[in-house]
Amino acid sequence: MMFKKVQFTLVIILSSLFLLSCDKGVVYEQKVAIEGESWNYDDPLLFEFEVKDTTEYYELVTDIFYNPDFSYENFYVRIATEFPSGNKADDVVSFQIANKMGGWIGSCDSKECETELILQDRFRFKEIGAHKLYIENYSREALSGIHAIRLKLYDTSKM
Repeated sequence: MMFKKVQFTLVIILSSLFLLSCDKGVVYEQKVAIEGESWNYDDPLLFEFEVKDTTEYYELVTDIFYNPDFSYENFYVRIATEFPSGNKADDVVSFQIANKMGGWIGSCDSKECETELILQDRFRFKEIGAHKLYIENYSREALSGIHAIRLKLYDTSKM
């Protein structure tokens, strides 16, 4: 009988840890690897997601994965969005991955750094349906040392 209580308690604890470790409010997440760890300006990354609710507020976040010896403190990307209606919008954004002292923002080990950047905070979608978001290198040259980019969309009411 004692064994069953210990076993039940262990299952509850492990289940709770699993639920706590999950990202709360994530409605979309995709990580796209950069082939050859060199991101060319003519190689946009595509993220496709479905929007089901235009009344909720969302947060759009990107994670950049790169080598600790990456050559730049920031780089520019063009973010183009294609809406279900066919309308398009784009913007050029600086991805700042180092602080003013030259240290990497985020976490780093000897093989990889990861920096999280908020692209858009507390916004609503205007259209329900399939959205496409392209992120492309907007620098004048290929960016060597970028491993991957991950895009996450949070429903802020569930965070």
